[in-house]
Amino acid sequence: MRLLCCCLALTALASLGGAEEPKVEWHKYAPKGARAEVQFPGKAVEKNTKYGSNLVLTAPGDRSAYLLSYKDFTNELDLADKALVKKVLDNSREGSSRKLRGKLLREKDVALGKAIGREFDLAAPGLGIYRSRVYLTPKRVVQVTVVGPKELVESETATKFLGSLKLLD
Repeated sequence: MRLLCCCLALTALASLGGAEEPKVEWHKYAPKGARAEVQFPGKAVEKNTKYGSNLVLTAPGDRSAYLLSYKDFTNELDLADKALVKKVLDNSREGSSRKLRGKLLREKDVALGKAIGREFDLAAPGLGIYRSRVYLTPKRVVQVTVVGPKELVESETATKFLGSLKLLD
């Protein structure tokens, strides 16, 4: 009997630890003017700010979100100017860090087609982790972000969202 109870307890613990993420209904968005396409794990809402246009999906509890942000440059950006590209990407990361009072956890250079970019994680007080990929094209900046608890930001759903971005330039 004791052996049976131990086996049942171990089976229950194993099923909790290996639980799959809930089924997600994916929605493809290609906002006019973004020249980008992305898949959200739910229905996103368009919001415009002085910083540009956004599509936002707030996760339950309003403590986490998926975002697509984009803004056209006033002048075309020369992607061959490595110093300028680095400065724009650094400013993007620093702006997010200042706004969130976040601490940089990691960053790496990324690319998407001809677009040059950077992925970075910030520890954001009260929010959790802010994981963002910022891409520069000659005409605009496009950013996909997941913010929330570490479990959400590192989930398969978040990884699929971040990887679903396609630039149409």
